Amino acid sequence: MLSRPPSVDPWAPRRARIEPGIAADLRRGLLAAWRLAAGRADAVTALYDKGGTPDAVARIAVRSFASLLICLVPLGLVEASQLHLGNLPKPHWHAVAADLLGYVASWLGFLAVVHAIAVRRGIASAWPRFVALWNWSNLTQAVLLAIASGPAWLAPQSVFVVAAWLIVAGWAVMVEWVAIRLSLGLSRAITTALVLLDLTLELALEGVVSALTG
Repeated sequence: MLSRPPSVDPWAPRRARIEPGIAADLRRGLLAAWRLAAGRADAVTALYDKGGTPDAVARIAVRSFASLLICLVPLGLVEASQLHLGNLPKPHWHAVAADLLGYVASWLGFLAVVHAIAVRRGIASAWPRFVALWNWSNLTQAVLLAIASGPAWLAPQSVFVVAAWLIVAGWAVMVEWVAIRLSLGLSRAITTALVLLDLTLELALEGVVSALTG
């Protein structure tokens, strides 16, 4: 009896080339996010362990937007804690959607602003590296916010809730500062100015969201 020839998947070679690369890039991104949480300067080498060719830099920058989807988990926990504290106006789903849209808008808006600044300062070639490190730094900050929301479930309106938010706010600013300075190589003063610009953009969009949902 003749045995049936093994089935051949015509897409197997293509998947073999693409999928391991995606998984490796995501692992690098998560490692970079972890190192950023510790304020480590080697967060960049987590993404580009061998320096990175221009094609690799562009690829990792594009794939780093996966962090936006991963951020939905910790941000969902933050929104749930706000709902638990009664800080979300009704209808709740509308307020949550508006918060998430505002978050995404400030995220992408800051990328556009930094691109314009990078072009003006002649460091546009560093922008893809900034995109990758910035995107993963946002995951770090989202996880920190989720951790800070923990005390709200156990002791609402407690001083521990306020203390946790203050600690995390300072920590998140440090993560952002390190990500910008490492990826763009700017001076401390300009890096600080960009952090303040991002915070201003976030507050402005938060005010718009509050006005729309209030």
